[in-house]
Amino acid sequence: MLPEILSSGGSSRCSRQQVCDIQNSDHAETTVFFYLYYHGKLKAIGHDLLPREVINIKRHFYFKRSKYRNNKVKIGEETYDSQKEYFRYLDLLAMEKAGEIRDLRRQVKYILIPAQREPDTIGPRGGVHKGKLIENECYYLADFVYMDAKTGNLIVEDTKSEITKTKDYVIKRKLMLYVHGIRIKEV
Repeated sequence: MLPEILSSGGSSRCSRQQVCDIQNSDHAETTVFFYLYYHGKLKAIGHDLLPREVINIKRHFYFKRSKYRNNKVKIGEETYDSQKEYFRYLDLLAMEKAGEIRDLRRQVKYILIPAQREPDTIGPRGGVHKGKLIENECYYLADFVYMDAKTGNLIVEDTKSEITKTKDYVIKRKLMLYVHGIRIKEV
C-alpha cells in the first residue's frame, strides 16, 4: 500500500504547510502515516505514534511560523490554538471524568461591549428597520469554562504564555472583571 501511495503523487500530495493523515488499511487502526510535500518529494514521516509525538512531528515540518510561535492542533473537527491548550483540555477532560469539575465547555463567548448602532427607524408601512452598524461588539472568547464540583464556582480559564499576554488581552481581562464580575484563571 505504501509504495502505491508514494508513486501515485496526485491525490496524496499536500501543500507545503499542510500535513495529511492517511489511514493505512493493511495495519491496525492506530497506525497512521504522515505525508508531506517537502522539497518536491512526498515522504513518509512516521507510524504508530502517540498524540504528543504526532504534534512534535507536525511542528518539526511546518514552514510558516505563526505570530506567537504556537502550533495549532487539529483533532477530528476540533481545532486548538496551541499544544498547551490541547493538553490542558485533556487534563480537564480527565478531571471531569474523575468528578472534580463539571459542565466543561470550550470557546465560550462573553460580550464585553455590545454592538453600537444608529437608532432604529420605522418604515412607511410600520416596519422597524435596524439602524446602521457603527461599531462591532467587543467580546472575549474563553478557552474553557467549567464548574468546580467542590465549591460550585464558575471558572473561566485561558491558556496563556508570556508572549500571548498582549495589551488587548489585558484590557479584555479587566473588562471581564468589570462587566461580568469574572476573574480569568490563566494557565
